[in-house]
Amino acid sequence: MQALAFTLIGVPLGLIAPRATALAVFWALVAFEPTTVDWSSFISDALYLYPTAIADALPFTVYPWEMVALAVTVRLLIAPPTQSRPGVPLIIWLVPVVVASGYAVGLANGGLPNIGYIEARGLIFAGVTFIVAHRILPISARSAWTLAISSTTVLSLITLSRYFTVTRNNFQGDLAYAHETPVLLAVGMVTGGVAFFSTKSFGLKFLLVVYEIVLLIAMMSTGRRAGTLAFLFAGLMFAILIVQHRRVMIPIAIVGLIAFAAYVGAFWNSEFGAIGQPARAIRSQFSPSERDLSSNTYRAIETYDVIATIRLNPVTGVGLGNPFITFIPLPAIGGWTMQFFTPHDNLLWLWLKLGLPGISVVIGVWMFALARAFEAARVRRAGEIPAAAIVCGAAFVVALAYAQVDQFFVNSRALAPFAVMTAVVLILKTQPVPVVRLVTAEDRPAEGYRYFPGAV
Repeated sequence: MQALAFTLIGVPLGLIAPRATALAVFWALVAFEPTTVDWSSFISDALYLYPTAIADALPFTVYPWEMVALAVTVRLLIAPPTQSRPGVPLIIWLVPVVVASGYAVGLANGGLPNIGYIEARGLIFAGVTFIVAHRILPISARSAWTLAISSTTVLSLITLSRYFTVTRNNFQGDLAYAHETPVLLAVGMVTGGVAFFSTKSFGLKFLLVVYEIVLLIAMMSTGRRAGTLAFLFAGLMFAILIVQHRRVMIPIAIVGLIAFAAYVGAFWNSEFGAIGQPARAIRSQFSPSERDLSSNTYRAIETYDVIATIRLNPVTGVGLGNPFITFIPLPAIGGWTMQFFTPHDNLLWLWLKLGLPGISVVIGVWMFALARAFEAARVRRAGEIPAAAIVCGAAFVVALAYAQVDQFFVNSRALAPFAVMTAVVLILKTQPVPVVRLVTAEDRPAEGYRYFPGAV
């Protein structure tokens, strides 16, 4: 009944104090997973699970946090903005259009309405989260750091607690962790890394090193191979974007590569234990164990079936609420009702369910947001680190890499942080494209503005 209590309290609070409620819900969304198997289930159920009687009475499957988010959105849309808002590009406005079109195509092809909604809820509530973030941003840098680091710290501690009390040495222990948790931890590590280079306090640097180690061990504890992919892409993008400290990053990168090579060699044959999971993920791509080979084979067959289905409907797709055709049969996975609706490769899912217009629009939003983040990362004062731009840019790359191998666009908890970051990049100061001309000694560029390289 905690879900009902959360809704009855959260919805009025969302209408009375939308800003504080939005920040609290977002914090809890990052910190707590759905469907947990440890002490945190009490809080997770309040966020994600209505009692059966209420769930059956609702026309669609919704989470309690989503109901509170809708209340916050309504309140923010009704109230006039307290300050000017950045414009929203047309490509973002097209997202609800292609989602509605995919839903209509699905219904026309005989799709199941609630299944179609469950598939679309990730994109739907990404839109809701974007609206909320667009209305309440900006917040202070201290508040943003506190929210991000504290929520991922709680998530990592819960993950470690579950590992040592429930899933340690469990053959299928990775099933006890949400798909998106490694991605959130990877983004948290980028956030901590940027904070490390941004502060001059030795004490804070020490705490951030501890924070990074805790998150890394927690990521290993999930046992999800996709988490290793997220971690590697996060580290790569962080190194590329924080070029201002290249003198520091180069020796760190060299030492890190040597240590990583030694680690992979030492744990190449490891199957269990948190510390051996990244090595297992790398080995599985070249010499998979029986367990990983079975998973690889399943995903290869699934991808073949999805591509073959797309070829039958390359423009419109099959629509939301319709399964892909199993040209090669897949083994049934008990308890996964969405098995034949949401394939692991979520980029293909976009094309499968939303057609060419849908995948073009969603990837277009990603490209726009990434470009804004990269542009903002280039605008800095001497000695300054464009922290928000670096975190967002690295996170966008991690998200797209992860979406190729696991559930992402169909997951409202996974997409919500990236919807917030899309709103963030709209307010970042970016570098305008100047007119190419000769620059004289009398020229004084405006603050935050740099001339086009080669124009001088």
